[in-house]
Amino acid sequence: MKVEIYRLASQPIRVEVRENGTVKDAFSTPDSGRVIGREGMTLLEAAEEIYGGIEDLGTLRVNGSAATLETPVTEGATILLIPKVEGGR
Repeated sequence: MKVEIYRLASQPIRVEVRENGTVKDAFSTPDSGRVIGREGMTLLEAAEEIYGGIEDLGTLRVNGSAATLETPVTEGATILLIPKVEGGR
């Protein structure tokens, strides 16, 4: 099934995830790192390299609801990454 990954301030990407997949499955697909500018990497690998881990990437939502890596995704789901504000109070 196809799901979309969006990150505010970047271009969305569409990835193929197995039936009954999770956010982690979507973030583990080849080239999902493109959403944060890392071609040829999974988003999990890219986040580890840039931020030290996926948890430091920002707030995660699936179809508008708060989510974790274990949140199931369905066909056509939208995964939204809201970056942390750096230097904010």
